[in-house]
Amino acid sequence: MTTKPHVHAELIKAWADGAEVEIFSFANNNWNLSVNPLWNPAHVYRIKPTLITKSLSVLKDLSGELYIAAKLYRPWEMPVSVTTPYVLEFDILGDIPSNPRFVKA
Repeated sequence: MTTKPHVHAELIKAWADGAEVEIFSFANNNWNLSVNPLWNPAHVYRIKPTLITKSLSVLKDLSGELYIAAKLYRPWEMPVSVTTPYVLEFDILGDIPSNPRFVKA
């Protein structure tokens, strides 16, 4: 006889290894930290996403055109044709980009 694993088996293992777990609240339509999850099969859980900040170089050339560079330039590495370098910073929580902001380089 084979036993079927718990519906949240992978999350339970990650939580046991120290991962923070969140439970979805349908009443508030948001995620809440669950310090001691009940692991109810009817509830929706996830590993708490990590907030990551990413940066891209945004360059303005002599004609005023803006370009997003393939790499993050340091001020002394800027191409000669660039008049105004900016850095676009944004946060990624899980796989959702948010909070974009321009910072003068």
